Order: sequence, then C-alpha cells, then structure tokens
Amino acid sequence: MRETESFCDVLDELGQVLLDPDRVKARGLIEPSDVARLMHRPSRGSWSPEHAMRIWTLILTELWAQIFIDLPG
Repeated sequence: MRETESFCDVLDELGQVLLDPDRVKARGLIEPSDVARLMHRPSRGSWSPEHAMRIWTLILTELWAQIFIDLPG
C-alpha cells in the first residue's frame, strides 16, 4: 500500500502548486471549491485509484492550459 501512498503524495504536492485556489479561479474552468473538495485526502493517507485519476486529470488539464493557452504562439 505504500506505493499508492507515494503516488498520492506526489499528486498532493503537484496539486498544491498547480491547483492553487487563486490559479483555479483565474483559469475559470472549474470551481475552486470543487477542487478543494477533490483534493481533500482521507485520514488513511491515500485516495482511491478513481479519485486519484480525477486529480491527475485536473493536473494535466492545468499543465495543458499553461502550454497551449498561456504561452504565446
């Protein structure tokens, strides 16, 4: 189970940076409260695989937006 927790640790760290409430609000694609609810980590230390994939999708969407929307031409 430690591998799952390690993956969740990485997602949590990436999410804290890339899914910051101010950044999410400025992007305007999803409600910051929804992201905060999704990022809430259970007391057992890891999210379910499905839940982790939803977070991963949000992180990749933000990275995609930074590359293809924010960067000039």
